[in-house]
Amino acid sequence: MPLPSSTLRTVGESLLDSVNTVGGVAAGTVVGRWAHARTSDRGGSTSRLATAVAAGLAAALVTDAILDAALGPWRRELRTGPHRSSEGELRTHVARSASADAASSAAYRWALGAVRENNPLSSPELWRGHEDGTATYYLAPGQYLRYQPDHQDVGTNRSAGWEQQYTLETGEGTIVLAGPAQLLALLYPEPEPEPELGEGELAADTSASLSDTPSYEHSSELIELVDAALDEDDGTGASVTAMAIQERAAAAGLPDVPFEAVVDVVGARLHHRDNS
Repeated sequence: MPLPSSTLRTVGESLLDSVNTVGGVAAGTVVGRWAHARTSDRGGSTSRLATAVAAGLAAALVTDAILDAALGPWRRELRTGPHRSSEGELRTHVARSASADAASSAAYRWALGAVRENNPLSSPELWRGHEDGTATYYLAPGQYLRYQPDHQDVGTNRSAGWEQQYTLETGEGTIVLAGPAQLLALLYPEPEPEPELGEGELAADTSASLSDTPSYEHSSELIELVDAALDEDDGTGASVTAMAIQERAAAAGLPDVPFEAVVDVVGARLHHRDNS
């Protein structure tokens, strides 16, 4: 099984350090013994030993410096080798930087567009950048926001023709967003207001609600009677009771008006007045 390159580099550096140590010790020992043998005994044995030790240390230091200079290029080669040979690690590092930059750009530019609008994205740190320069923001299963930068901000062959935009990606397709307000409306649509009925439409609607009563054919006359009673009412509601309306209908020559028909018409006209 071959050893990893990092292990081989460590072993190589250790061997070079050992060469320095062994060379220094060997040179110091040889020179020290030589100096001890060449020194006279006039100054005594202590002086002779001190001279030998000094000569040995000097030789060791000189030898270490020479070996360090000679072996320096090899040592630097071993130390700098990983940065030149590990292309996979370099690509991973650059890709991470590109992804982080894409996420940061997406969050920042979205925030700029949301200064004067409601912003439904309350957690900008949830942007996930990609190495091609785009970024995505998860919203719900099968639904996410996508950021595409301008070609000038990316400068790759793949980004040729790109314009900065945010899109809502769903299972039904892609929607190019004009801004945060549009995304808010798409994510949380407001109920459409009910259309107000005009006088003619309300009369027709009221008549339709009375289609099962005996007074259906006289619904228009009944509506006019109820409106007149409401106009004359003094706030007590006495003029718009079912009995009062039935008395008005009888006085106007209408046949017997069912109680249910009167209640339906009065309720419909009151609702219309409240919303008008």
